[in-house]
Amino acid sequence: MMVRGNEKNSQRASGFAVILIHHRTWGATLVPYTYEREPGKRFIIMRETLSPYPSTEILGMLTADEREVVKLINDYSEKNLFRLFSKETNAKKFLETLDKEKLENIIRPYIEAKMHKVLTIIRDEGIPLYHQKIKTTNFHTDDYLSVCPGYAEAVFKFSRTEAGTNYSLSVKYEEQEISLFNSGTEVIVNSPCVIRHGNRIIFVKTLDSAKLKPFLTRESVSIPASAEVKYFSTFVLNAVTNFRIEASGFEVVEGEPVIKPRLVVESGIRGVPVAILSYSYSGTLIYDNDPRNSFTKFRNDNGNFIFTRHFRKREVEAHYRSILEDQGFFSDDNIHFTNYKSDSSQGDDLLTLIEAVNRSHDELAAAGFDIRLGSLTKKYHLGKVDIKTGYTIENDWFDLKAEVTIGSYTIPFVRFRKHIMEGNREYLLPDGTVAVLPEAWFTLYRDVFGFSREENDTLKIHKQHFPVVSEALGSDSGGGYSNLERLIMPDSLPPVTLPAGLGTEMRPYQAEGFSWMLFLQANKLGGCLADDMGLGKTIQALALLLHNKENYKAE
Repeated sequence: MMVRGNEKNSQRASGFAVILIHHRTWGATLVPYTYEREPGKRFIIMRETLSPYPSTEILGMLTADEREVVKLINDYSEKNLFRLFSKETNAKKFLETLDKEKLENIIRPYIEAKMHKVLTIIRDEGIPLYHQKIKTTNFHTDDYLSVCPGYAEAVFKFSRTEAGTNYSLSVKYEEQEISLFNSGTEVIVNSPCVIRHGNRIIFVKTLDSAKLKPFLTRESVSIPASAEVKYFSTFVLNAVTNFRIEASGFEVVEGEPVIKPRLVVESGIRGVPVAILSYSYSGTLIYDNDPRNSFTKFRNDNGNFIFTRHFRKREVEAHYRSILEDQGFFSDDNIHFTNYKSDSSQGDDLLTLIEAVNRSHDELAAAGFDIRLGSLTKKYHLGKVDIKTGYTIENDWFDLKAEVTIGSYTIPFVRFRKHIMEGNREYLLPDGTVAVLPEAWFTLYRDVFGFSREENDTLKIHKQHFPVVSEALGSDSGGGYSNLERLIMPDSLPPVTLPAGLGTEMRPYQAEGFSWMLFLQANKLGGCLADDMGLGKTIQALALLLHNKENYKAE
């Protein structure tokens, strides 16, 4: 038979051990001791307790793990508990006036947290542990407690019949069932649960002892049929979600969850605007830091109870985060996303974030995102804000016509003159929502409004200001834009053939001026040759006249 680490240590002639005792006030606790073994005897003798004041000499003889055990146990010595939890003048009075509620809700959880750490060290490092069944300093091999490695698992058993439901609970360690009912099993630590079953100390995975204790004294619990719906929709639902179960009389099935990412524009911690990402698993909303790996839904189908369990898909969640990152959003915690790093005011940061959501809205919606507004002071529009522009040329004027589409509204661009000129990015829509105008518009269109006049929802701009129009319209508006672009960039004007009747050669800059005047003429624009005297303005003008004579019939 394999000998465990703490069993080996218990065979030493002397050493360090821990005793499980039952304190009159605190309940089950642990005490550190040094021990000696009598030669040829089956028992050991506890020589010196190391609580509450171990000697420096003995501490120096212990290992680092043993010293840590001593420290953790002495953290809940009587004097230390008095110092931490009492306002009385002395420890005796503290114990005399201690009420049950304070003991159970405050002091006992503190003690058990320390005990859980001690038992973990005992398990991992093989420190001997004994059970003091009676008041004695001599301990036999029968008093030795084996701390089991790993964890036992709670198994919830539900059996539903026409008369009602029976519920019981068992614990399985290495797939062997541990009998709880009338077995002398003792709860050592309530949460996370640690039990003593005979001469074994067993850690029970993810279980609070409140669920286990009823079955130390009874075999099962009966639930009447009249209370089943509420019982199954609460207690049983929690058990199916978090524990291993054995079910009879109802169904537990695994389903494929419908996963939908949700992005909520919100004022986050310290008022910093963020887009908060969560995931809806068939209606159950979770965040990246949620420790749950499964989600369960209960359904009462005409008396047939069905639990559908969905398992979390972290790779799908990562895919949705990558879509956000592709749209320029970033996050430090996979929950709070933004797309800027700014030192400006909160208001500017919020508008910048909303503009980013506007810009990415269609792509995110197509990817399945549910985009919402959080508890902000204003109801902002989160969809796309789009502008379509075009113009016509009549005589010496550009007629610029543009429309802005915001959700279901199409608004003539001229309505935004005041906002653009005053730098106001918030535009109130007829339904009371607020649209955020793109920041680039205020640079791009300010001069358009400055050099134009309104006429029937159209902006009229004189041709002399064509550079302003060209920059605002870009290359998508058609209608002669390529000609305008070449006017702004003369180097791109095509070469022309000199008139046959000119009878002379032109210098390159003179030919360029001639070409430029032809282009102005073709676009019904006027121009002025401003070369210095003697550089050939006359020959350029004559060339234009000859060109017209040779190429156009008199009208």
